[in-house]
Amino acid sequence: MPLLWRGYARDLRAYGFRIVPHLTEGKLRFLESTEFIRDAILDMSFKKELLRPVIVPPSNCEFRKMLKNNLSNHKEYWPAGYRVTIFKTLAFTNIYGLQIPIQVELKVKPEDVDKSGTDYRGFS
Repeated sequence: MPLLWRGYARDLRAYGFRIVPHLTEGKLRFLESTEFIRDAILDMSFKKELLRPVIVPPSNCEFRKMLKNNLSNHKEYWPAGYRVTIFKTLAFTNIYGLQIPIQVELKVKPEDVDKSGTDYRGFS
């Protein structure tokens, strides 16, 4: 699953993340938090990355060069094991003994603001 707050149809740096879900206890389990962790095992070659169904195929040489550059900088930008963000349930309500999420947060670390200047911290 790509990082949805990045331009995942045009940015190969949105890929290569392992999702680690943490569930609540009880009979009916809800998502308590989810970590997005960089995992080099999920890396593919440039040609294979371009075959992802959601990737917009490069229409010109410049765009292709930019995609290739994004992919090569990926490992430096987020090393393997780096936790990029966390999705967290902040509040639950109790209905007939069931804990149901009512407030969530997506927290992106300030240092992970896109180097193009786009600030994704509005999600926290």
